[in-house]
Amino acid sequence: VSGVARGARESVDQLSQGAREQFALLVRLGLAEVLAGDRRLPLVLDDPLVNADAERHAAMLAALRHASRRLQIILFTCHEARHDALAAERVVRLRGA
Repeated sequence: VSGVARGARESVDQLSQGAREQFALLVRLGLAEVLAGDRRLPLVLDDPLVNADAERHAAMLAALRHASRRLQIILFTCHEARHDALAAERVVRLRGA
């Protein structure tokens, strides 16, 4: 991290909203993989990349693709086009009333 000495502690509150959400997503992905063990358990995510800029969005999609090899990722979003790169196995579109 530029501007931060190696090994220095920084408060998560100093991160942007997008960076906090991305950090939380990576933690959830890691914990889900550890807890799943050899099973392919589902992980439900509700628009986890809504505040990601284009560069970080691409990196987070790569992390989701990687995690999907071991987990069933169920992702809810209002921004379908931003997730097209995931090449979802199945897409269900919910229609408003």
